[in-house]
Amino acid sequence: MEATLEDALEKDLTPLARTLTAALLQSMDTHEHIVTYTCEPKYDGISIELIYKHGQFAQAITRGDGYVGEDITENVKTLLSVPYYLKSRESSVLRVRGEIVMTKKAFERVNKEREQSGEALFANPRNATS
Repeated sequence: MEATLEDALEKDLTPLARTLTAALLQSMDTHEHIVTYTCEPKYDGISIELIYKHGQFAQAITRGDGYVGEDITENVKTLLSVPYYLKSRESSVLRVRGEIVMTKKAFERVNKEREQSGEALFANPRNATS
């Protein structure tokens, strides 16, 4: 029985690694290669672009639909981890791309506050960050 990615999300990765290794070696028509894997945590956030003008935070936008982003400047101003001023003010415009993520603990706290105030709960941390 072949292992699937869905199985690996809830179980041991070893069967999936064996299935993938066998498929890769078969496609390379050899059995002399060693296949290695790297696993990294996946953060589910929103892509963001911070725009600084002469070293001062000016705007924050999301990727939106890929053509037009949503302006979330006022929301980002509440994040203590985003600097309002940069040490260097030489660049007239500096664009910084990154990802905004919310920890599970923060997500649970936000939803608890929303529940207590009668607001609708967020379905997941990604929705809450946007």
